Amino acid sequence: MRRTLRVLTFAATAALVWTPVPAHAEFFAAPFIGGIFGTKPDNPNSSTVFGADVGGLGGGLIGGELDFGYHSHVFGDTATVGSNYMFNVMADVLVAVPLVGRTGVRPFFSAGGGIIRSSIEAAHISQNDSAFSVGGGALGYFSKHYGLRGDIKYFRTINSNTSFLDETVGSLGYWRASIGLMLR
Repeated sequence: MRRTLRVLTFAATAALVWTPVPAHAEFFAAPFIGGIFGTKPDNPNSSTVFGADVGGLGGGLIGGELDFGYHSHVFGDTATVGSNYMFNVMADVLVAVPLVGRTGVRPFFSAGGGIIRSSIEAAHISQNDSAFSVGGGALGYFSKHYGLRGDIKYFRTINSNTSFLDETVGSLGYWRASIGLMLR
């Protein structure tokens, strides 16, 4: 798992460094809040997500970002299954439409890979699974340094042996919708 994380971190760094960047490059940090839905295995718990995206976009089409997300109580409430969470680290490539008119809005598509760490304290389960994500959204600035970003992403583990509460469930998958503040 450490090797996978190193390779993905190197790939994201390379995407950021070697992306053709004109003088008006957009380097950003975007803390966000959101929720997950459509989980596999089915889970009626909705989970609030906190995280951040850090990356850069050139004036062209291609950029990169690191996506960090923390989902608490995703497998049930603390009284039932104890403390539990999921944490994702993804290195994504961004393909963004150049600025649209005077609005400063940039629709984008993202895809990448990384790790999803899941933990259920009561069952003594903690595991790291290789995963991928795909999604899209839009970002825009309302001043020189501040803006908003909204996106919807699908996350799925690649491993087929994900286990929770003594039951093998196969791949773990979920959708995440989020909105965040863009800082550049």
